[in-house]
Amino acid sequence: MDEAEDQFLPEIVSKAIKLPGVKVDRRAFLAKTFNHLKSADLAQLVDQGAESV
Repeated sequence: MDEAEDQFLPEIVSKAIKLPGVKVDRRAFLAKTFNHLKSADLAQLVDQGAESV
């Protein structure tokens, strides 16, 4: 890296750290996406992943 890049890297990293993250309620998302599943199958999906159903 050249000198100009060295000056901008810390600024870029500090700004990137401040970006808000996105939080998703996994159970609610899966329930809405797989609304055709029965309750027991949905519980299995949440616990073990989509490959299990």
